[in-house]
Amino acid sequence: MGEVTGDNINDGDQKVSIVLPTYNRANLLGRAMESILAQSWREFELIVVDDGSTDRTQEVVDSYGEERIRYIKLDRNYGAAHARNVGIGSARYPYIAFHDSDDVWCEGKLDKQMRALAVSGQVGMVYGYCKYHGLAGETDYFPRREIAKDKKRGFIYPTMLEENLIGMPAVLVRRECIDKAGLFREEFRSLEDYEWFLRLSRVCEAEFIDEVLVNVYAQEESVNRNLSANFSARCMLIGMYKHEMVQYGVLESVVEEFLGEAKYLGCQEEVAAALCQVLGDSK
Repeated sequence: MGEVTGDNINDGDQKVSIVLPTYNRANLLGRAMESILAQSWREFELIVVDDGSTDRTQEVVDSYGEERIRYIKLDRNYGAAHARNVGIGSARYPYIAFHDSDDVWCEGKLDKQMRALAVSGQVGMVYGYCKYHGLAGETDYFPRREIAKDKKRGFIYPTMLEENLIGMPAVLVRRECIDKAGLFREEFRSLEDYEWFLRLSRVCEAEFIDEVLVNVYAQEESVNRNLSANFSARCMLIGMYKHEMVQYGVLESVVEEFLGEAKYLGCQEEVAAALCQVLGDSK
């Protein structure tokens, strides 16, 4: 892959804008921010988008007195998609990374990603593993380790149609790719990140770092634990991408897996009815 040196990655065009949306997580926000400020890659700005918090969020941000931190307070709680769009719109630099207020970046995360981008000029985004820490102390990895590495890099769109590979706090994206793919769809109240990564993976190639880059910690109130919002978003996704799923031969397996999960959770009939509406004659 060739040698990467400080001379060819630490110039004026190698700065990163980090977008961190947060809502009433003052008790966790400091830990997330400190994992950013401790990165060996120093050329960045951190944009904290306060999505209408009513706790001590601004006090936590102000306590750092760090000139690289920018604080944006929204007038009410709009949701993660809108907050990230605000952050992207405010970003000054050609590379954009994302973080979540309840997660922690691993040491050297940003440096490894910037070096991977420097080595492979055509790649538009770089991501790695998230290590998931559950409420009961269980751990898991995202994306699944069982997925072959060659399906995690390059043109990953066909694989992405089957399942999401990318964790929001584990990705670094070239701004030009975001300009091609567009911003987050704010009508999604869940899985807005998956839908966005689908569009990104359609317009740019990805590089995968075979290491844990982020520790993700489950929270009791996490939106991903809201099954109603999650299932509704999954139906929307299938409806939006059904033709591509047919094209790549994955629609049947995606639907079967979704129905199997719905059956296990006791809501198969509701999900089947919703799928019939979005699929029409596709299946």
